[in-house]
Amino acid sequence: MIVVLLSSCREDPFSIAIDLEDPQFEKQLVIHCYVTSTTKEVVVSMADAKSIFDEDQTSNGVIGNISIYQDGIELIEFVEPIAMTSPNYTYKLQDAFGLLPGEIELRASAEGYPDVYATQKFPTLVPISNIDFEKNSYINNLGNVIDKFEITFNDPVDEENFYEVSVVSIDSTCSSSEGFVWDVKYIETRDLIANRSGNYNSITLSDETFNGLPYTLVFGANEVRSNGHNMQISWKCITKEQYQYSRSLDNFENQEVLGSFGQPVTLFSNTEGGIGFFGCAAHKTYALSDFEPYVYNKVNVNFSGGDNFEACAMLANLRNADSSSFDLLAQAITSEELIGSIRMRIENLTTGLNEGVIQFYRSTTNGNDVFSVSEVPILITTFDEEKNIISGSFNGTLFNQDSTEMLTMNPLYFNMNYRDLE
Repeated sequence: MIVVLLSSCREDPFSIAIDLEDPQFEKQLVIHCYVTSTTKEVVVSMADAKSIFDEDQTSNGVIGNISIYQDGIELIEFVEPIAMTSPNYTYKLQDAFGLLPGEIELRASAEGYPDVYATQKFPTLVPISNIDFEKNSYINNLGNVIDKFEITFNDPVDEENFYEVSVVSIDSTCSSSEGFVWDVKYIETRDLIANRSGNYNSITLSDETFNGLPYTLVFGANEVRSNGHNMQISWKCITKEQYQYSRSLDNFENQEVLGSFGQPVTLFSNTEGGIGFFGCAAHKTYALSDFEPYVYNKVNVNFSGGDNFEACAMLANLRNADSSSFDLLAQAITSEELIGSIRMRIENLTTGLNEGVIQFYRSTTNGNDVFSVSEVPILITTFDEEKNIISGSFNGTLFNQDSTEMLTMNPLYFNMNYRDLE
């Protein structure tokens, strides 16, 4: 029994106590799983639902059975998580999930809970036909100038289609042969039929108003090239259920900002027997270099002894206060361990031969070895101040500051998008 007492700060003879019956609450599983055609590690979270009257609102993982089926044939059987304080079950695939035909079904069960089912079908991948990029050409809602994208695609005729787009930074050189996402950029749009998704880092839209026609989506993204990684467009063709879930999540986040003044929002659920969401999406990434030149950042060194250095974390700055001072930093990282870095500085930067300083830091078990050389010729082959692109090379020998050891670069090559720090 719940007793509600209505009173003011002062003693009020008109206070009323109302007896309310305890609400009926059925134990349910909360499931979440989202796979794309490029997924190589499938993650399913399974936890217990909580009543708003529960004193402990912590939703712990639930031990149970989870499987994914294709047209009734089991594809994946998940093992129990190592720690049940985490609700996540994971399964690593040898190859990407792919655009599997037929019905993809998620089944979950646990003792004391109703069984949970959810079924999806992969949508057809609608390719992007063109991407236009302009740096510092889009004014966001705060009046700040950010980078601009225009994405064009041809929507299929007489089909209901839904799309999601984001801008990501991919490392594809050092830490993983398959690459991984370094950062997801905050993006926004003034397109009246597009919606910011619930995670604030992507845009979703429906083809309801342009079915069967070519469409161009215009949006802006923050500091697309400033961190020096390889920027890509993450493009997904999503199901109607994914679109509805994303819209409900966005509405929920908006109401959370309003606090006690917000309206209740029910998150979209497409599971039977429980609460949660299961979704499938056709996914493809597009490199900006597929549509315009000089986008990929690259710094690598061939040493005379046969060793090779290839950077995956790069940053280039150009300062124009008094003269064009160019700084470059490139690092190679494997499994989050720094194995080496290069620093370069050139004063009075021009196309052609320049005089500069180069340092190479090599990580060893005993610490770092530092090799350097100054006042050496560095060839600048591209210096595009409109697109903020610079490329060049250096052939020569660096000397160890603490020994007689030398390293010969044959050559050091770089192709970078730089930040202009006027």
